[in-house]
Amino acid sequence: MSRDPRVLGVALRRIVLRQGARFRIVEAADVALVDGFHAFEPDGALRWTDGDAALPTAMFAGFNGDTELLLDIGATTQYPLVGEPARTVAA
Repeated sequence: MSRDPRVLGVALRRIVLRQGARFRIVEAADVALVDGFHAFEPDGALRWTDGDAALPTAMFAGFNGDTELLLDIGATTQYPLVGEPARTVAA
């Protein structure tokens, strides 16, 4: 059982924007990842979201039209449903 008191969404390693041959890569350590993000964790090179993260609009500067957003997810978590018995997964 995890003892992490934070509300966690997904842990990101990097965010990539792609439009044709053009790329912008934002690493998890980027200080612009603030709204809905927890602090960067250098041990795992991850930054957890709180489940309601917002990407900075400056990240999209210079991109017009259809743009692909790629999320390099390093970890996820699950929350039990209220009233549902906890399930254990065999290793």
